[in-house]
Amino acid sequence: MDEDLARRIIAVLEDVAQTTRADLDDAPTIESWTVVAEPGGAPALIGRVHGHPQIPDGRLTHTSYLVAMSEREGWARTLNRFYRLGRPLEKEAGDVAH
Repeated sequence: MDEDLARRIIAVLEDVAQTTRADLDDAPTIESWTVVAEPGGAPALIGRVHGHPQIPDGRLTHTSYLVAMSEREGWARTLNRFYRLGRPLEKEAGDVAH
């Protein structure tokens, strides 16, 4: 890991420590998400985003580096922003009738 990335991750983790639930209210939501490994093993999310300032609603999106996440609390923090977690991909797939 290069020094610049390490500094960015530390800054993001400090941001996470200062964040309140109210701060997450305006975060985009990611639905049908799953965690993937980037080349080199870095984690990221893939899913359909809603409420993102630059991505049209419903578009399949690949996030930046996933730094922190709490599925129980319903949020994820990438290098670029917070996301509210909607339903993960595997739970939606389990809802399909056979």
